[in-house]
Amino acid sequence: VVSPVHVGSGVEYCREVDFVVEPRERRTYVLDLEAALELVGAAACRQRIPTAGDLVSLLRQRSGALDQACLHQLPTEVRGDRIRCQVRDGRGCALLPGSTLKGALRTTVLVGLMWDFEHDRLQPVAEQAIEGVFRNLAPKSKFAAQPLEAALLRPDLSSRMDPKQDPMKALRVTDCTFGAHDVTVTSVKVSSPSAVNPRAVKAYSLWIECLRPGSRGEVSLRRDGFLLDAGGARGGRDAGFGKIDLSWERIARDAQGQAARLVELEKQHFS
Repeated sequence: VVSPVHVGSGVEYCREVDFVVEPRERRTYVLDLEAALELVGAAACRQRIPTAGDLVSLLRQRSGALDQACLHQLPTEVRGDRIRCQVRDGRGCALLPGSTLKGALRTTVLVGLMWDFEHDRLQPVAEQAIEGVFRNLAPKSKFAAQPLEAALLRPDLSSRMDPKQDPMKALRVTDCTFGAHDVTVTSVKVSSPSAVNPRAVKAYSLWIECLRPGSRGEVSLRRDGFLLDAGGARGGRDAGFGKIDLSWERIARDAQGQAARLVELEKQHFS
């Protein structure tokens, strides 16, 4: 992991429920509520439901209890009311899903097909495909890129791809798990297209739980050579994707080019 990575679970930590900010200390404590309640005992909760601040005060009265009950102790003040949680597996380990990794690989392949890294510009076929996307926007935003994917991944098709015609199905990617020490909380600035006008971008800040830079994990990536063989066929359907170069060398080269390009764009954005 070279920069903070957040994959949301749909769950959020709430201020004064799951975390408390101590302005005098300039620190934020994010609690494991189950562990905190077990440590302070039921007697402390009989009068009223304790807030996160109450729990921190009670935990401080017991040696080492605060460290045991905290998911995060941050040397900063969280300035929002919510922290978006990182997705986790059944054991509570932070998770980078294989589907997310495969999505990143899909982006890498698409960018490699549409961008001329040497001259830092779009390929002509990509310019035409992008104009087509904006001329015929799909009813739902999640389908907006389908014509672009079809034009780049399956130029031999005259219509949109169905799932069986997607060459990315030839990649198999496993989930990747991380330990508790690999997770932290940070704030990020993000930009999102407007639902009404995709060309209009709105910027805002979020507090997120994420994988910290320097974290390491293991993942298995497999490439189904049969599906990528132009002569392959299953169930009477031609499953060949010989018109697209989906080699590891191509993916590695495009990933390097895209990473360098994104670094330059980030520098320009924040300078």
